[in-house]
Amino acid sequence: MTDARGAGQASGQGDGPQGAPAAPPRDSGLATGSLVFGILSLTCLPLIGVIPAVVLGVLGLRDIDRSRGALGGRGKALAGIILGGLSAIMVVPMMAGFLIPTLMRARSTAEVVLCQSNVRELTKLAILYADDHGGNLPKTLGDLEEAAGRASRG
Repeated sequence: MTDARGAGQASGQGDGPQGAPAAPPRDSGLATGSLVFGILSLTCLPLIGVIPAVVLGVLGLRDIDRSRGALGGRGKALAGIILGGLSAIMVVPMMAGFLIPTLMRARSTAEVVLCQSNVRELTKLAILYADDHGGNLPKTLGDLEEAAGRASRG
C-alpha cells in the first residue's frame, strides 16, 4: 500500500529504518532562544528581554518556514513572540509608574524655584522703594509696582 502522499511506503510503517518512526525535526535554536528570552522578560528582565524575544521569534519562524520541515519549534517561536509582546505591554504602565512621581517632583521643584525668584524680585523692589522713600517700606502692592516702573525706566 502507498500512503496518502504517494511516497510508496507501506501503511503503518514509519519513515525511519525498518519501519521505525522517523525522528522529529530538531528545534530551531532561534525559537528556543525566543522562548527563553520571553520567559525572562516576564520574570526578571522586563526591559532587556523584550526585544530579543520578539526578534529571535520572528527570525526563528522565518528559518523554520524556509527549512521545509527540517526544523521544528514553531510553537516555541510563537510563545517567545507572545511572551515578549505581553512583557512589552506590561512595561509601559511600569515605566509610567516610575516616571509620573519623578515628573511630579520636578514640577514641584520648579514651582519652589519660581516662588523663590518672585520673593527675590519683590525684595529688590521693596529695597528700591525704601531707598526712594526715606527708608519706609511699601504699604501696598501698588507701591511696589511704582518702584518696578521706575526700575525698568532707569
